[in-house]
Amino acid sequence: MGLVGKTQITDNLAVIVGNNTIDVLKTEGFPFDIQIRFVKVDEKRLDTEEKEAVFEPEYQLAYAAVYTNDIMAIKDIEDVKAFVNQLKEIKKLFEFAKQNKQNWFDTALFEGVLSEKVGTL
Repeated sequence: MGLVGKTQITDNLAVIVGNNTIDVLKTEGFPFDIQIRFVKVDEKRLDTEEKEAVFEPEYQLAYAAVYTNDIMAIKDIEDVKAFVNQLKEIKKLFEFAKQNKQNWFDTALFEGVLSEKVGTL
């Protein structure tokens, strides 16, 4: 089993990287469902220099955030500020994930290669 690491990203968001998993933890009341995954995009890829097949799965980092409240009622400037701050936290999380994707990939013990492309779920 690989190392398990928990990283607090913002006041409301943390990430746990475990064996073939990435779990996003959020505080109660944070109104977004957030997922970060390594998605298999190809079973084999070509070595660009040799033009030979390399038989390792290729993965890319993918992430998404979905607002969970059915109706968004903004009643005052404080509601706007809260929503903007939540979006900033998600942005910080996604930027952190992109910067640390190779480390997370290695920690989670995925077998294969990680491509540079980042996608969405």
